[in-house]
Amino acid sequence: MNVVGVWKLLSLQIEDAASGALVQPWGDAPSGCLTYTENGHVTAVLSASGRQALCGAPERAIEDRAQLYKTFHAYAGTYSIDAGVLTHRVQVSSDPAWVGSEQIRLAHLDDGILTLSTPPLQSPDGMTYKNTLSWTRAE
Repeated sequence: MNVVGVWKLLSLQIEDAASGALVQPWGDAPSGCLTYTENGHVTAVLSASGRQALCGAPERAIEDRAQLYKTFHAYAGTYSIDAGVLTHRVQVSSDPAWVGSEQIRLAHLDDGILTLSTPPLQSPDGMTYKNTLSWTRAE
């Protein structure tokens, strides 16, 4: 599977493992760019749809910045791929908890659509879920 190049985000979904329910936490038109280089580097930038620029009263700044933080994610590092499993080794991230981690993605490429899914994850409240992101090559 050749993932080298620049990819544009099409969708981001979360599936509840117990019910199968799908949600799009960042709306139906999130934006994002995913780049894989030939020499093994990866950069990902993701943003929810409908984000608003900071403006208004200074007392709102903290809440507004928190909302912007919750609707944006970026990271970079190195990657490897083996039998359809992509491993992203995170070196820098908008979420410091990701730095030094390995992010595993189950990868499938079909008709120019790259689908990346997490293995089952568990939320702090005990819900088991998986994230699925679909990408198309940027032209």
